[in-house]
Amino acid sequence: MQQLSTIVPTILQVISYRDYLPLWLTGGVVVLALVLLNVWPPAWFKRHKVWLMPVGGLIIIAGLWFGVPQLKFYYDTRLSLPGYLSEQEKQQFQDRRQEIVSAPEHGKNNSGLYNDIGILRSGYKDYAGAVRAFKLAIAKNPNDPRFYRNLAITYTSMDNYGAAESAFREAFKVAPTQPEYWLELGELYSFSMKDQAQARLFYLEALERSGDNLGVVQAFALFLENVEKDFAEAIKYWQLLADKVDKNKPQFLQHIAELKLRAGVK
Repeated sequence: MQQLSTIVPTILQVISYRDYLPLWLTGGVVVLALVLLNVWPPAWFKRHKVWLMPVGGLIIIAGLWFGVPQLKFYYDTRLSLPGYLSEQEKQQFQDRRQEIVSAPEHGKNNSGLYNDIGILRSGYKDYAGAVRAFKLAIAKNPNDPRFYRNLAITYTSMDNYGAAESAFREAFKVAPTQPEYWLELGELYSFSMKDQAQARLFYLEALERSGDNLGVVQAFALFLENVEKDFAEAIKYWQLLADKVDKNKPQFLQHIAELKLRAGVK
């Protein structure tokens, strides 16, 4: 029953695409033939009508049963490539789509496939199509925080910051201990929504959840330096990096010296 319930909405979704014109023409011819055979039936049809009509009905039902899922899969994974792309670029996108579809492993319930299609669509700025794909991935596997993150990033690209925040918060529910999602939400508030106070809260949350992860420390130091212009506070975090990272210690110390000059700190 669940499969049958998808037939009508799926047909309505895909009927507008010219890719399916041969299918609709074929189906139309079959239906027209059945109508004509009933209106002006030849002698052979009259003799065998009792079993021909049920068989024809079964063929149509079987075609819908097996064909509609294939149509829906194609609709869900198709690429609507913009006209400004060169033929070579279009072919590259189509080749990548084929690689994704043909991959031997697609994750739970094919969720990884739809996630990859979403990333591919984002590559040529079909953000609405990417959102559909990421939502499909989430529906297939709601326990993978990457899908919410990708959805959030796509909404950010669409300047839909409210939806982006909601998607990030869904990622938090699935993976509350992963600091990168808190950090990215901080960056959303800092650079897109221009809400420094709220951004600071998410940066601090990321720091707390990461156990002073050095990447998060550096991101917060840059936020303090470039956004809040709090050079004295930024110096503390750059010094923390210099104390913990031997490889880049000279660069960090030089940067600290420059910040002290800017802040007037000796």
